[in-house]
Amino acid sequence: MLKWIESGGGPLVLMDENSVKGWSGVLDSRAYADNKLEDAADFMDAEQADYGKACLVEDMLGLVDVDDNQALVLNDDALPTTVLPPIDSVTVIARAVSGESFAKVEAYLKQLPLASITDWQEFGIFRVVDEYLVLFDAAAYAIILREPDYLAINMPVGSYFVSTAMYEPDEQTQVLLHKLEKVG
Repeated sequence: MLKWIESGGGPLVLMDENSVKGWSGVLDSRAYADNKLEDAADFMDAEQADYGKACLVEDMLGLVDVDDNQALVLNDDALPTTVLPPIDSVTVIARAVSGESFAKVEAYLKQLPLASITDWQEFGIFRVVDEYLVLFDAAAYAIILREPDYLAINMPVGSYFVSTAMYEPDEQTQVLLHKLEKVG
């Protein structure tokens, strides 16, 4: 059985484990940098909170700065999200848009014909600087981040080409796929 997470309504973010410590979520980012837990006056304001930065992403995917690194923002509805076991050294993040049941969605994902999906939309490059990554609700911050609110992902350090496709194995099932494929 796959582990699934959802956001409280906003985007999810993927970043290396060390960068999570610098992510303020809905807290005031300046105060958070000084180890103070203060609510941002307006958490949707990118100048006040990291959550606001993530919410500025208008496409399905985007990059935002986190300290000296970047986070990959998965921007869409609060979709149930999982990470599939690596397929030929490719990491796939799957987001259930619709389906008869999670069991049926999972059954389709376990037999995912990755090579036969051809309508990938190219996003660009995401750099992995630490092999331990965390995928979680952009509203969260490190101190409150606990199991089962995040997905831990191990990926070799390097650059990854990111693309997106909608997988529709039947008339009722739609799964948004984000493929991260190591470059070089």
